[in-house]
Amino acid sequence: MLEIAKEDVISKEEKVGESIPEKAPLTQELLNDLISQIKTKWEREEKSLELAVINQELKLEGSAIQMSVVGHVQEERANKMIPELIGFIKKEGNVAEVSVKLEVKEEQDKDKKKAFTDSEKFELLKQKHGALAELQRKFGLDTDY
Repeated sequence: MLEIAKEDVISKEEKVGESIPEKAPLTQELLNDLISQIKTKWEREEKSLELAVINQELKLEGSAIQMSVVGHVQEERANKMIPELIGFIKKEGNVAEVSVKLEVKEEQDKDKKKAFTDSEKFELLKQKHGALAELQRKFGLDTDY
């Protein structure tokens, strides 16, 4: 029984003495590979909101990943998923240092004209669907009543 204990100690010492692989720097190619892996993982887990965020363009600047999101909903989801993303990249990519910079872009609805009255709404619909103008003329429709 004493001999078994010595063997266990020797095997544990050998494991401790083994060299630990060097941590690799994060490259764009490695990032793209890891992102495709995490996309596959999140598809299996049915994390559609995370997939919507991660499908945005990701750029690597040094050891920082530049991520752009649109609106506050994606920003909230991104802030919740960043720790999981960083952990996955460090573990699967054997990367020592990585961070995520989040850039929030506003939605592009500011350029569009907003319709408030029934007449304005109908005019916008006529621009989208030309057949409405013909229907209005043919049936004598009036939006103001």
